Amino acid sequence: MVKLPHDLITEAFLAARRARDAELQHCLLNAEHAVAFARLVDHPYLLPLAELVENECTTLAGARILLENLLATYDEYTLDEPLFYKAQFETLVTTRVARSELHALLEELCSKELAETFLSGVRRYRCIDNGYGIVPQQALLEEEIRRKNSRFLKRVVRISDGQSPLVGDTLVALRRSKSGGSSANLGNRAEEKQIIDLTRMQQSRARST
Repeated sequence: MVKLPHDLITEAFLAARRARDAELQHCLLNAEHAVAFARLVDHPYLLPLAELVENECTTLAGARILLENLLATYDEYTLDEPLFYKAQFETLVTTRVARSELHALLEELCSKELAETFLSGVRRYRCIDNGYGIVPQQALLEEEIRRKNSRFLKRVVRISDGQSPLVGDTLVALRRSKSGGSSANLGNRAEEKQIIDLTRMQQSRARST
């Protein structure tokens, strides 16, 4: 067993929080706005709710907490297409109160100006993958399946068990596909929203130290 300082976990969380708060202060140039923005990010379910409403997708952890708070339900979705034959997905569905709850929370926690800044920030990316996978709404999933976007589909997991609905052979076939999420296959979409891969960023930092 590796011997660790007794306060390692505490210090790691505090260091991450200090770095996050310093970045907010640097970007927003206003201490009061930075504190308010941190409150938005730290809310138990505001960020995954905003991601689902605005981006049609959130993390596995976000999906589960939205289900617990009755802000989303999920559907089972089985494909019959040859490449995805019998693949069983679980997709999120926003409840009737989800959008009103999002705006009520923002109105309660911050100014109208800061709320729009927060939502604008959420809209700049598709989803954040922290290594445990992502869960989309059905419409988004169908679009990415149509595009055979392997970069997106390989991150999709089921809510119930956190496992990918795609077997290895399917992922290999997707990666070999000429249309597998390339920029040439975006059609009329001006810019494809990106998935933020936190695991890749962490690996890059580890290699650079």
